[in-house]
Amino acid sequence: IRNSVRGGMSIFVDAVNAGNILRELSPSSFRILTNTPIPFHYINDGHHYHFEHPTFELDRFSGKILNVNYSPPFQAPFPVGTPQEVYDAFMEYEELLQGQSLQYYHTLKEGDMVIFDNRRVLHARTGFEDTATREDGGVNRWLKGCYFEGDAMADKARMLRKKLEREQQEGSSVF
Repeated sequence: IRNSVRGGMSIFVDAVNAGNILRELSPSSFRILTNTPIPFHYINDGHHYHFEHPTFELDRFSGKILNVNYSPPFQAPFPVGTPQEVYDAFMEYEELLQGQSLQYYHTLKEGDMVIFDNRRVLHARTGFEDTATREDGGVNRWLKGCYFEGDAMADKARMLRKKLEREQQEGSSVF
């Protein structure tokens, strides 16, 4: 909505591609991150969310990565007794995510909008410096997030598809 600061480039990383590379380079680490539930938590506005998911969720038939669950700012502490192999696999994946070939940088301008699947694409930003004071007392960098739940989006797409098919059938049967 507003971006008149120095810096603050958005960074997007293809987390699924990094997972596929890990599967090729280190099948045992990939297997660990597919089978080990990783705890996450988030406390905000009187709510405390806590979930455990493996880093990679796979399609049960094809084995393709469906979702990536990776968000270090919301990662809860590992349980006592977590094997060292889990930490090592996590660090291997982290190193792949840091690779420049999987990262895309873009400075958002006022009015820009970005849509991405945050179960596939990771996002962050570089640091920024606010160099001016606004007369109205507002902030010089204001980004607004909007989140969609995948099941609800798939439901809406199915219902719209059915409606379109019905309308097409009714329209063609009139003539």
